[in-house]
Amino acid sequence: MHQNAHTPPSLLPLAAEYLEANFYSCAAFGTPIDRALWGDGGMAPTGCVQAQLTPVGMAYAKAIAAVGVDDSTS
Repeated sequence: MHQNAHTPPSLLPLAAEYLEANFYSCAAFGTPIDRALWGDGGMAPTGCVQAQLTPVGMAYAKAIAAVGVDDSTS
């Protein structure tokens, strides 16, 4: 098991934001979020593939991917 496998409860909302941002980044662009955002000891995502979405779905995924992490600071 990874040494940083346990996230302190105070960081769970932030971890969820990063998970969501990574999900939409994979769906929209086929790449995970920037390595600098993984944090110390962060593990590389696996299986990141661009989704085959409708134009509306792709626009939504791109919009969420673009602001997903930024929303965690508001």
